[in-house]
Amino acid sequence: MKRLAALALALAACGTFEDPAIVIDLRILATTAQPPEQLIPIDPNNPPDPSTLTLAPVELCSLIAEPGIDRPLEWQMIACPPSNDGRCQDGDPTVIVGGGMIEDPETAPVPQMACGRLEGGAPTLLVLKNTIENDPLAGFDHVDIQVSIRVQPSGVPADQAIWGTKAVRYGAQVPAERTPNQNPTLTRIDADVGETGASVPLTLGRCADQATPLTVAPGTRIKLLPVEPPSAREDYLVPTFSGGVRMLHENLSYQWLAGAGSYTRGSSGGPKDGVGNEPELDSTFVAPTSDVVGAGLDVPLWVVQRDERLGLAWYESCVRVAP
Repeated sequence: MKRLAALALALAACGTFEDPAIVIDLRILATTAQPPEQLIPIDPNNPPDPSTLTLAPVELCSLIAEPGIDRPLEWQMIACPPSNDGRCQDGDPTVIVGGGMIEDPETAPVPQMACGRLEGGAPTLLVLKNTIENDPLAGFDHVDIQVSIRVQPSGVPADQAIWGTKAVRYGAQVPAERTPNQNPTLTRIDADVGETGASVPLTLGRCADQATPLTVAPGTRIKLLPVEPPSAREDYLVPTFSGGVRMLHENLSYQWLAGAGSYTRGSSGGPKDGVGNEPELDSTFVAPTSDVVGAGLDVPLWVVQRDERLGLAWYESCVRVAP
């Protein structure tokens, strides 16, 4: 017991870990693909050569944040077969998806996103063919190719870059009535402020785009509840190894992020629990304290909505914390 107590004290003396829900440095928060999935009509008994398929282009956009520092950012996206570290490997086929520079994401006059286009031509087909050939199931239901994303402040050494990935899914349209996944959507996000019990729709948009964001005192608790449209959760078919099909119902999950303060939970939603209960969707944002706020602080909020089939959407908002 004494040894365990000493270990606990030593760990406490080292300080606490940073809260992953609070964005304090350069980070790729989310990346969307439109469409998130493509289904290709094939004959399972006579599968085609992947290099002969016709693919539609895919638009990819990354949401990048760097609160507290005002500077432009360079970015690049490259598609390739999946790897363990999320980066394209020497010798693998690759496709340049896009690259360039964006202004500071928080202060630019207009919203900034890093957006590229994965064309559906021969180079992408070569990446897809390589991915299928190295897939343990040979692409039985689907395969995901990898888009490796690099972001770094303009003019700094390459070793200061951060990296992210986005998977783009390609599947077989088996059975024929199977439909491709769509990115999820929200009707609104309701905000219950303090103990009033009053609920108001959260205004969406960056802090730089809101002249009068929701204003609260330091330490105020704001319960945030995503409100989904009836069509948000799709039913979808998947093939089984026995040659049949199975109908599944989509789950949606939410990631909660902010530039300061805290959340009661950084993620919500997801699958039902072991006894069939629906998970809670809400999270409560706790505004930063007076010593952090000073004379006043605009805090960016981000909500990332995901399904379990690579569909994704994000929403930005802002809370003004004033003493």
